[in-house]
Amino acid sequence: MDVNWRISKWFPSMEAEVLEKLKLYHSELLHFNKSINLISSKTEESADELHIADAILGGQLILNDAKHNNIYDIGSGNGVPGIVLAIMDRQKKIFLLDSDSRKCEFLKLMVKRLHLNNAEVINTQFEKISEDSIECAVSRGFASLGKTLIVARQKMKKGATYYNFKSDSWFREVADIPSQVSMHYTPQLLGDYSLPSSNAKLSIIKVTKR
Repeated sequence: MDVNWRISKWFPSMEAEVLEKLKLYHSELLHFNKSINLISSKTEESADELHIADAILGGQLILNDAKHNNIYDIGSGNGVPGIVLAIMDRQKKIFLLDSDSRKCEFLKLMVKRLHLNNAEVINTQFEKISEDSIECAVSRGFASLGKTLIVARQKMKKGATYYNFKSDSWFREVADIPSQVSMHYTPQLLGDYSLPSSNAKLSIIKVTKR
């Protein structure tokens, strides 16, 4: 399989060190996917766009908006977007949370290989996180918005923000949030973006706990 790497072409102003780390992460993601099933095999050839570029574009919106220095990547799994966020902004502390021990071992290896002293892996379930302990979180493919917010309610402090990577049909998920849950949150569209090759339309939904 020919491995595409077009990030430097799509993001020409990105620092060389950041590009180098992203490329190493991309390479290791594909390598370990053979044994751990980190991403769908159908997305391997275009992983630079569907996973890395997606995390960069959505991450730019999040990092420009996030006021807190500690960000939890809930259901981090393969490290998208948490690892990418940690590479892009070394001033933020990224907690990579996942219940799958094998995926957490991959994340720990990436943190070590990429020298990310601003990233920490937490091998546990979201439900087991201490109450009122999270001020800022992010998820990509964790669960529907409604299910995510049901679990998050007791974990997030008042005023906490939760950024969610969604398709351009995100409004349907917002509409499906149960009324007894939605009364505790304020969801809003933070921004839209398009992937550089396929032009797929994607969105970041920011949810603030009341």
